Amino acid sequence: IELCDRNEAQKLFEETLETKKVGQYQTRFFINRKLIDVSLTFAIPFPAVNENSLAVIAAARDITEEVQKEDDLLRFHNIAEGSVNPVLITDITGKMIYINPAFTKITGYSKEELLGRNPRMFGSGKYGRKFWDKVWAVISSGKVWFGEVEDKKKNGEPFHSQLLISPILDNSEKITGYFGIHRDLSEKRILEKQLIHTQKMESIGTLAAGIAHEVGNPLASISALVQVVRRDSDDPF
Repeated sequence: IELCDRNEAQKLFEETLETKKVGQYQTRFFINRKLIDVSLTFAIPFPAVNENSLAVIAAARDITEEVQKEDDLLRFHNIAEGSVNPVLITDITGKMIYINPAFTKITGYSKEELLGRNPRMFGSGKYGRKFWDKVWAVISSGKVWFGEVEDKKKNGEPFHSQLLISPILDNSEKITGYFGIHRDLSEKRILEKQLIHTQKMESIGTLAAGIAHEVGNPLASISALVQVVRRDSDDPF
């Protein structure tokens, strides 16, 4: 066993001897060429075999797995906080326990207004209970649901997005909450409306041209007939 930070350990050891209190800190050990994270504790000093000296018990606990989980959570937090996609996490009952900055930006609500509430507050009323019952049935069975939805912002404007909802499972595969991530489709909806408007205008233009053509043909025929009549008539006019 090799201690990575010997200076820190020596400092804590000396403090334990001086204060006669338990000292604890986190460090790393090299064991069989493998690096592990440990929680190192120095116990209260007690008389050693030699009455003129003190002994300290040092206990180390492997916390490699705990540190790994903390690192994973930190990485997720940093990714979620910096994501341009709105992200939220709810508990098992559906109450929001985490929302990222992108979520507050797109909805117009503050974090304080959202935490503890149910995402149904964003409902636009476009979907009936039957729709959301099907969504709930999917995610509560441990499966992922994905689809397009229309929600409502704080100011009442619609918010179109692709929504993915995934159950969060613990080590025993038990659902402990739900994770949702939105992909904003607002720009896509605007482009679709513009395309539909353009297509409508093109259709109106085509129809108008057709009408003009149909109206123009009889007029052209009448004009031609008049010219023929004039040529065949002795009337100088």
